[in-house]
Amino acid sequence: MKYVGPFNYIILLVFFFFSLPVSSHEMLGSAEQRIGKSEWEVSCKDYVEVTKSGMYDAKTTIAALAYHWKLPKAEFEKHFQRDDSGELRYDASNIKPYATNPTPDQFICNKKKSSDEKQTIITEPISYWKLTCNPRTMMTATRNSDHLKLFLQSTLGDAGPADTNIWKTYVQELFDYNYETKTGFQCPKNDFIRLIISPYDGPDQTAGVTSSSTTAVLDCSTIPEEELTTIVNKAKCPNEIADREHQKSINEEIIKINEKLSGFEKSITKDENGRTLASKILETDRYDEIVGEINTLKKEYKNDTGKEISDKLNDINELIKPIANFIVSYNYYEKICTNKEAYKLQYSSPEDYSDKCSEINSNLKDSPITWSYIETAIKSTWNLEKEDGFSQQYRQLRDDIKVYQAEKIEKAAKEKKVKEKAVIDNEIEKINNQNQIIKQRLKNLKELFEEELINEQEYNQKKQEILDQL
Repeated sequence: MKYVGPFNYIILLVFFFFSLPVSSHEMLGSAEQRIGKSEWEVSCKDYVEVTKSGMYDAKTTIAALAYHWKLPKAEFEKHFQRDDSGELRYDASNIKPYATNPTPDQFICNKKKSSDEKQTIITEPISYWKLTCNPRTMMTATRNSDHLKLFLQSTLGDAGPADTNIWKTYVQELFDYNYETKTGFQCPKNDFIRLIISPYDGPDQTAGVTSSSTTAVLDCSTIPEEELTTIVNKAKCPNEIADREHQKSINEEIIKINEKLSGFEKSITKDENGRTLASKILETDRYDEIVGEINTLKKEYKNDTGKEISDKLNDINELIKPIANFIVSYNYYEKICTNKEAYKLQYSSPEDYSDKCSEINSNLKDSPITWSYIETAIKSTWNLEKEDGFSQQYRQLRDDIKVYQAEKIEKAAKEKKVKEKAVIDNEIEKINNQNQIIKQRLKNLKELFEEELINEQEYNQKKQEILDQL
């Protein structure tokens, strides 16, 4: 990437934009350029915000730095120190001792959510602008790009693009690079804004990358796919980009539905023995087998262990799966090829599948008996949508078992609590009984002393011996 300014690169931090069309100097409370910062504090709390693994390594540290400093994660990764093989470092070379973590290359959090326990990370120098908001000016997302454009123009001057659309696209690229979002944001209270941007270096620039290029008139339809992401092309060719995205959606839908139609075609194609997959998975004995499995499990599941129940449910699932897959593919065929239900298609149309439908219809004409068998089976016994079919019995059984297992767990938990309470109550009773015995012994000892049957020294000695038993 080509940079300007000190250290042979400059990373400008950009502030996003208020609601009133005022100049950039009126929008900002103050602006301060930070050149070549290379030491960054990061706390235990920052790690907790970005990872649940509890790992303190280079990757989690980069994420924690990005969260803490509100700068792009990609920028920290780009400037993070690496060893000779190019691997990210996480050792004494880039971790400085801190008051709460004095040992180099070792970070220990005694309290995971602590903001006080920190470590200092050393990176290659990073420059940025640190800006504050004018507290009297309200920032809104709707005017962000216009205000940011004003600020960039005052910063970059003639080095920026002259075309307004390219400026706006350039601004959006920078915003996306820093925040990975297109929703905008409002000026935070009691905080700085830190945004890294690249200097504008030509219309072919994309976020975080710059290169030189000419600004010739574009024929959007001839631009290769990978070049549509450049700033000038995104500004000049929004319709072409939208058209290509729409065509992608059409192609993806066509692939998905053709897979379903191909699955149906395969299921009605005869094998070397003259049978079709559809007839195999829809035959009566398979239906009887599944119903039998369901009824058996319905009678026995309350006496089975959880593992046995789970295994039997999996067995029934395996029996049902090929039937369910076949009926799904049949439904696609019926809606697309027979009923021409265009409203079922989000992007494409039934005409996009005419060739595949013709192949299937030709196959069905060659097997009228098979088709009659399939149609009858689907619309009666095997229809998974029918409430009186075996699938409804299975779903009800599965739900019953889930409720039963939940009740079993709840019952076991209650029984455990009762047993634990009984143990505690028993211990308390023992302690109370022991205390009563000790009290009685102390009382007897005191009576002996008062009757002068023992002297004071003997009394105190015996009393302490009894008290030591508590």
